[in-house]
Amino acid sequence: MSTNRDNDIKFFREFATQLAISINVAQLGRVVSVSADKKKADIQPMALNQSGSKRGMLLNVAVARHLQQKIRLEGESSYLDQIKKGDVAIVVFLDRSVENWGGGNSDFTLGSLRMHNVNDAVVVGVL
Repeated sequence: MSTNRDNDIKFFREFATQLAISINVAQLGRVVSVSADKKKADIQPMALNQSGSKRGMLLNVAVARHLQQKIRLEGESSYLDQIKKGDVAIVVFLDRSVENWGGGNSDFTLGSLRMHNVNDAVVVGVL
């Protein structure tokens, strides 16, 4: 026989699980394409949904500046892209909406109240 206390504990455990599921922090994703200037990328999240289907693609994700630059191989005259199609990217989701951010270093007003949303993704590294 379950008691009210058992039901309360079950409720709060399920509530905590559902809350954690709804918060986006970071994901691994495959780079599908990169813009010519390397400032944006389309990313396919690699972790499948619970049903086994693919998650929706992240489009026009901002790419961190250090990944936009080419690197020169030691002793070589050629350069390599830091980020390219097929790479595994580390994508983070910012705490607040960046829809009103112009890409520069000026302050901006929040365009919405959304938090930890996949629409506010940034590629911060590649593995």
